Amino acid sequence: NTGITFGQSCIAYYWVGDSGNWSDYANHWATRSGGSVFYNQTPLATDHVVFDANSFTTSGQTVTLDVVGKCYNMTWLSVLFNPNLAGSAQNLEIHGDLFLSPSMSQNWTGRWKLLANDGNTHSINLFGKTLTDIHLATTNNSTIRLDGNLSFSDSLTLASGHFNTNGKSVFGKNFNLTGNASRTLTLGSSEILLNEGIWNVDDPTNLTLSAGTSEIILKSHGDTVGFVGGNLSYYDLRFQT
Repeated sequence: NTGITFGQSCIAYYWVGDSGNWSDYANHWATRSGGSVFYNQTPLATDHVVFDANSFTTSGQTVTLDVVGKCYNMTWLSVLFNPNLAGSAQNLEIHGDLFLSPSMSQNWTGRWKLLANDGNTHSINLFGKTLTDIHLATTNNSTIRLDGNLSFSDSLTLASGHFNTNGKSVFGKNFNLTGNASRTLTLGSSEILLNEGIWNVDDPTNLTLSAGTSEIILKSHGDTVGFVGGNLSYYDLRFQT
């Protein structure tokens, strides 16, 4: 697998056996790639989750997130046969890096909670996939950095920690900066395009905005769009119809 480096103390959970529920550890969470020895529980927040070339053997397979998912790093980079992520669970908690894949489908509509707390910088690359709801709440000076463009269909919320868009494009609906915990938003040269939504700084207390040369575009096709800027300084803001 590429894109994620496992430390010596990490425990890696490898998905095997084609379609199944996240909770079914006895049939799907193996101790090695393509293995037949299984863990006796689902992954924890300190465990790495790997979907790779040995996870699926044919097309039309789905990983069903039927319980709250937890992991440290998650990667789908080397999957084959275009597997699908779906399910009814409300949350997926990721404490490290997140790499999806061009060779997968992402149809899970729950909340992706990015909760790094180890003081490191963690990378996110969706490879063109769209998430529904993203909640960033990192602690201990941890950073979430985009390594590819980010797309979400509903909301992105920065509740705590550092979010660095790293000059990548961000496409979505609502961009929220909430609460009064320590938050840093670094935009660099990013374009932020919000379609029929709102940019909302509900409380600028303890919020540092580094606007760089970024552009925020609020696009409307007839519905109301909004901008609540929190009396912060921005580089370029446009309303577009």
